[in-house]
Amino acid sequence: MNFRKGVILNLPEAKGEVKVVFSPMSFNVYQNGKKIKKKGGIKAKFPVETTTGEIEPIVIRNGKGMVRTAHFKDQQIPLEERLSGLERFIAIGSVIFAFIVGCALFGFITGVIGGALIGFTVAMAVMFSLAFIRQEKNLVLQILVSVGLSAVAYLVYFLLGMLIVSALHGAVMPMVLLAGRACNIINKLRKQHIKKYRHFDRREESADAKALGDSSLRSK
Repeated sequence: MNFRKGVILNLPEAKGEVKVVFSPMSFNVYQNGKKIKKKGGIKAKFPVETTTGEIEPIVIRNGKGMVRTAHFKDQQIPLEERLSGLERFIAIGSVIFAFIVGCALFGFITGVIGGALIGFTVAMAVMFSLAFIRQEKNLVLQILVSVGLSAVAYLVYFLLGMLIVSALHGAVMPMVLLAGRACNIINKLRKQHIKKYRHFDRREESADAKALGDSSLRSK
């Protein structure tokens, strides 16, 4: 399976050939064979030189029907074919089925870590399933591969979650033990200080009592 795809954009205002190369997890833009360095974070922009010497950005977005589109000025160019409702259902339904079965049989990771991991792996499984379905039009193969990719995504989610949780527990437990030892040391020092302080008070009280007894004898 080759998930990498290249599309040459028909941009009359752009200088030379503009090509978008993308996969389920990444995309790049080339102008005249030279890779364009993207700018920005999540909403990345690729500056393209026009025939007038100006710079105009190309933005890649997810359009309707789970189709990526390239936006250049007023143009919207689809980079992928639009899938049918059944094909989209196969991709999404396979992921839901695999994760429900996996969670029922093997369990799931709770908390923020579990939520972040399940969101990431589900998104990856859906994107790879959609990419395969666009290449393969055999319904049986679409279902089998989508379920297989979803099962792999669940295994990645579960194993990675267990490793992260184990690593966190491995890092937290020594800190807890160290804090407990520090508390014990502080408590022992506090008790010794209190014991010394009480012993000093008793010595002072006995000295005061002796001095008072001596003074009373002298007065007599």
